Amino acid sequence: MIKAFRRNLAGDLPNGSTGLDKKAVMKYSANLYELDGLLAYRRAQVMGRILHGLNARQKAALAMGKRDYSISTSLTGDSGRDFLATLNADQRKLITDLVDLQRDALE
Repeated sequence: MIKAFRRNLAGDLPNGSTGLDKKAVMKYSANLYELDGLLAYRRAQVMGRILHGLNARQKAALAMGKRDYSISTSLTGDSGRDFLATLNADQRKLITDLVDLQRDALE
């Protein structure tokens, strides 16, 4: 799919093609997201089994609240804010309008 998008962007379309087919892209993407969700679910199952089987020593070694150890609870928000700050107004609008543009599909 990446190759198809790159070719479309470059105007390097196969003979007889007018560009990407929206339905084909949506079907291909849906399959990828389904696979991605399945992989995430299986990883969570494995992680749950590992965490459930930790002994006391292992739990203590991994415990949060250690001195001088923290991960920003706003890391995603901070990174997003910083990303948006690097864009010009037109580029930023493309990102900030995404939710409204995709609302029907998201629902």
